[in-house]
Amino acid sequence: MYSMRTFLFIGIFLSIVTINFPAHSQTKQYPKSFLWGAAFSAHQTEGVTGGGENGDWYQFEHPATENSPIANGDNADLSIDHWNRYEDDLQAAKSTGLNTIRISLSWEKIEPQPGIFNSEVMAHYKTVLKRMRELGLRPMISLHHFTHPIWFNQNGGWLSAQSPEYFARYAQYVAQNLSDVCGLWMTFNDPMGFIHLAYVNGEIPPHKKGLSNGFEAAFNTVRAHRLAVYAFHKARSTNNVGVAYGFKLFDPFDLKNEQDVRAAKELSEISNWAWLRATETGHLEFRYTQPGIIWDKQIIFQRNILTSEMILHAKIDWLGVNFYDHSLVRGTTKPIPFELINTQGLEGDNGSTLAPQALEKITR
Repeated sequence: MYSMRTFLFIGIFLSIVTINFPAHSQTKQYPKSFLWGAAFSAHQTEGVTGGGENGDWYQFEHPATENSPIANGDNADLSIDHWNRYEDDLQAAKSTGLNTIRISLSWEKIEPQPGIFNSEVMAHYKTVLKRMRELGLRPMISLHHFTHPIWFNQNGGWLSAQSPEYFARYAQYVAQNLSDVCGLWMTFNDPMGFIHLAYVNGEIPPHKKGLSNGFEAAFNTVRAHRLAVYAFHKARSTNNVGVAYGFKLFDPFDLKNEQDVRAAKELSEISNWAWLRATETGHLEFRYTQPGIIWDKQIIFQRNILTSEMILHAKIDWLGVNFYDHSLVRGTTKPIPFELINTQGLEGDNGSTLAPQALEKITR
C-alpha cells in the first residue's frame, strides 16, 4: 500500500562560484549570487484544478475498481491547493528569506491531448512566474517531475521511440511561452530514480517491470533531455538549462570480497553516471557482470543517441545534485546480481539511512 502525503521538497539551489577569501579573513559569507530556495512538484501541490484529471497519476489515484493501491484511498485532488493559493505560498517563501522557488509544470494540464495545448493553463503559469519575480523570487522550472498526460502512456510512454519527440514538442511550447519570465530550467528531476520506480520495479505509473524496460526508458529520456535543452537554448540565449540528478552512494559490503567490490562499482555506474555521461557524449551504455558457475557473463546495453547537430550541441549549463541515501552492496549470482543492505544508523521518513558523510563523498 502506498501512503499519499503532501510534500514540500525543501532544497538549496547553488550558483557554482569560486570564492577567494583573504588569508586574514575570519568570516566567510555566501556571495550575493547564491540562491536559497524551496522546491515542489505540480502534482503534489497544485491539486486537480486546471486539468489534473488528464494525468497518469490521477488514474493511479482513482482506479476503476474499489481496490485503490494507495492507503486510505488518498489522492492529490486538493493537496495544498497551490493552484489557487499560490500567493500565500509565495508570500511565505518571501517572508522566510528565500530568493528562489522551483516549481514543476503539469504536462498533463498543458497538453491534455497530443499536440493540443491549453493556453489558459499556460497563462496561469505565466501569472505565477510574474508574481514570483515581483516578490524578488527567481523562478526555476522543472519540465518533468514524474507525471505525464494519459495519452503519452497510451502511446507507449518512455518505451516508445516517439517519446523524445513528444517531450520536445511540449518543451518547445513551454520555451516559446515562458522564456520571457523564467531563465532557469530543468529538464528532469531525478530521471533514473523515476525510471527505477516506473519502468524497472513498476511501483508507479506506468507500472512496467524489467531491466530491459529501464534501459529503453533511459535511452529515450536522454534523447528527450537533449532535445529539450536545445529547444530552450534556441528560444533564448540567456536560458540556463540543467538537470537535477538523484545520486546514491554505493559501497561494497565487504571490501575484501571481489564480487562485492565489483557489484558496488557497477551499480554506481548504472545508477549515477551512465545517464549523465550520455547527455554529454551521446552514447548510452549500461554494463554489469552476471556471475555464473563457470564464468562471468557481461550484460551490456549500449546505443548511440541521434547524431544530428541539434543533439550534439545541447549541453547542460549546470548540474543539480539530489542526494538520497547510502547503501552497502553485496554481489550475488542471481540474474540481477546486486543486493542492497542499508548502512546502520538513523533513518529518514523514507527508510533511507541518514549519512551526511556520504553526501560529501558523492558531491566531491
